[in-house]
Amino acid sequence: VAFLGRDIAQWGDNGTGLVAIDPDICPAPNACPYFVDNSDKKSIAETSKIHLVIASFRDRLCPRTLYNAFTKAQHPERLYVRVLQQVDPTTTLEDDADCFQMLCQKYNNNNIPIDKHNTTAASSNQPSPFDCQHYKSHIEIVTLDARHAQGPCDARSKLSALIEHDYLHAHDNQHRLTPVDANQDYCLQTDSHMDFSHDFDTRLIHMHQRARNERAVLSTYVAPMEQTDQDPTEVPHLCMISWTSSPHFPHL
Repeated sequence: VAFLGRDIAQWGDNGTGLVAIDPDICPAPNACPYFVDNSDKKSIAETSKIHLVIASFRDRLCPRTLYNAFTKAQHPERLYVRVLQQVDPTTTLEDDADCFQMLCQKYNNNNIPIDKHNTTAASSNQPSPFDCQHYKSHIEIVTLDARHAQGPCDARSKLSALIEHDYLHAHDNQHRLTPVDANQDYCLQTDSHMDFSHDFDTRLIHMHQRARNERAVLSTYVAPMEQTDQDPTEVPHLCMISWTSSPHFPHL
């Protein structure tokens, strides 16, 4: 049941009040502007690109996040990752090392097998060792001086601009990483110190498809890493939030 919430003067008696609806059916072509027909949802879930954006600020865990993303995706070949790494060029700390270079140094051909859920490994009898160069064309690293960083929101907006650029130049060969198809591709944003559940790519797309809305946004407060691949029906619940104040402005 849905409440139309319209006024009688403009819409008449039939345009107001409560109406029975079927969430799987759009009653008229113009009645559901963002409704998605998922009749081919299995194919979409397996072939659509996922544009993963990661804002990193002097984070030594960035390489592990990349490794987790590619080794735990069911279809890693459809992942395209844009990393905005904000590092201090004046130090030799691991915190300021290049994310892709450290991915290769830490995980490349070091007898750490690709996860058994990974389709690359599934194509052979033995698990394949991770090879960062295999995914090099799927990763764009943009480096900024951390001393001039303006916070995570600014970094994420720059990453969004990279996706928009590749969308605007999808057909003129001027894209930076890969063309973006607004009708089929998906975007995913996470931090640079994260883990992923097995087959997270396909599972997230299936979850998005259940919304039946092309503008649906899935969001959550992530669970601790030790809960990865646990009960998918349980999600973190934020509690004990209180308002405090400072001499200048209230803040959460």
